[in-house]
Amino acid sequence: MKFGIIGAGKMGSAIGFGVIRSNLFSKDDVIFADSYAPRIEELNNSGYKTTTNVKLYQSADIVLLAVKPQQINEILEELSKVDNHAKTIITIAAGISISHIKEYLKDVNVARVMPNTPALINSGTSAICFDGEKNDVVVKIFESVGSVTIITEDMMNEVIPLNGSFPAYGYYFALGFIKAGMKAGFTYEQCKELVCGSMIGSAKMILENDKPIEQLIKDVCSPGGTTIEGVKVFDEANLDKIVEDCFNACVKRAYELGKKK
Repeated sequence: MKFGIIGAGKMGSAIGFGVIRSNLFSKDDVIFADSYAPRIEELNNSGYKTTTNVKLYQSADIVLLAVKPQQINEILEELSKVDNHAKTIITIAAGISISHIKEYLKDVNVARVMPNTPALINSGTSAICFDGEKNDVVVKIFESVGSVTIITEDMMNEVIPLNGSFPAYGYYFALGFIKAGMKAGFTYEQCKELVCGSMIGSAKMILENDKPIEQLIKDVCSPGGTTIEGVKVFDEANLDKIVEDCFNACVKRAYELGKKK
């Protein structure tokens, strides 16, 4: 079985390297295509197989479209003219529906996936939906770079702020505390280590603890102590509303991208 990847940018490469590293596919069975010639040259120099979009589509069993939503139609139009081709298509383009892919590529099975950039370090979280039965190979592809959650397609836009975009929001929050810490006199490296370590530990507490998150917050907030004063600032600023507005703006854009197809 051969796995083709159209779009050898950060995400496409991370997934390609991940399946090789996990031995799901051999290096010889992973093929890349990309319009950026220097990237293709770099891959060739590293011993990876590369080819054109059309030849990749003809020779691979599963094809990952790791391209931006704005590029998807051009790629689909090109591939739609190919007769003998891959039977399974994976798309990670935000807002692009399975039905839209199948308007161009008639006789394929489609998996729609929202991954995130921690896949670059094998810590990604990917949401997947299928147009039919679950494809175990597709699931294993994304498990090679992190964890997988299977959802229905009607939630694929809504999932984006929870995983696809969430790293940026987490980084934003971390950066705010790092900046504040530096103003207080710590170095950047000290702040980074403390904040990131606390974020990792807190995430583990949520995942590995049966307590509701509200109770975990209370466990840190001693009455009359320091933490509760900071929480009061969040409450006064209505942080829940700010996050909800962020969530809704992200989802709204996903629907807009789908309409612009």
